[in-house]
Amino acid sequence: MSLFVIVGKNEPIFEADFSTSSTSTGASPNKVSAAEEGNAQLNQFILHSSLDMMEKAMWSSPYMNLRAIDRFNGHIVHAFLTAGGTAFLLLHDGSRGEESLVGFFKDVYELYVKLLMNPFCEMDRPIVSTSFEARVRVLEKRWLR
Repeated sequence: MSLFVIVGKNEPIFEADFSTSSTSTGASPNKVSAAEEGNAQLNQFILHSSLDMMEKAMWSSPYMNLRAIDRFNGHIVHAFLTAGGTAFLLLHDGSRGEESLVGFFKDVYELYVKLLMNPFCEMDRPIVSTSFEARVRVLEKRWLR
């Protein structure tokens, strides 16, 4: 179970749920059980509440990778802060090592910079590119599984 969110200045601009429970069942993608919806809302709440911890950590660390900034019920929130102030947050179960998390963040950061270099892309606007999402999912398979 992993949830990845890119947070701009005021709001989330990209979200990818890497949990395998919703794709491994034979259920229709439109039908979501109440438990899965409750877990999704809890995960979003955990990430939202960790933003305060990220802001606290960003002033005490000179690095872009802020590492584990929050923990809740066996879940860990890792943060990566870009030079422009955009934050990458990853909620995971802690089964991966620090090297794989850093590799994931750096590769997603490279994708994000390439996306921003597109003259039609506006900073702090929701990312709706299916190509970007597909590439993030490839990086998740490469680094986090």
